[in-house]
Amino acid sequence: MKSWRCYSIGLVGLALLGCNSDETGLGCPQVVNPGIAITVLDDQSGEAASCGASATLQESSYEETLTHPEEVTCEPQHTLQGAFERPGFYNVSVMKEGYENWYAYDVEVSSGVCGVETVELEARLINQ
Repeated sequence: MKSWRCYSIGLVGLALLGCNSDETGLGCPQVVNPGIAITVLDDQSGEAASCGASATLQESSYEETLTHPEEVTCEPQHTLQGAFERPGFYNVSVMKEGYENWYAYDVEVSSGVCGVETVELEARLINQ
């Protein structure tokens, strides 16, 4: 019986460690999460192709355009990000000169415990 009591007290202590003093008591970090992060790749070579690309996120009457300027390096870690802290179902299109447009429909961005859960998409663009 004594070991069960110690075990229970230990679990309560661990639960309290995860809490902070904010109103929710959840211990969430103070960050803003993108709902959608898109990695843009050349389909044939598999190389990053985000520089000069743009994307449109559309959900009902909401529309957001994301761009990656050509003068910025074209590294795979440079994703197009949008729908920050905005759950919903999105139609996504990615455009880049010299490539066919890429589409994804009804991409679901869900609310998580500490904000939206980021959906990571890989847009593999095909040369025209």
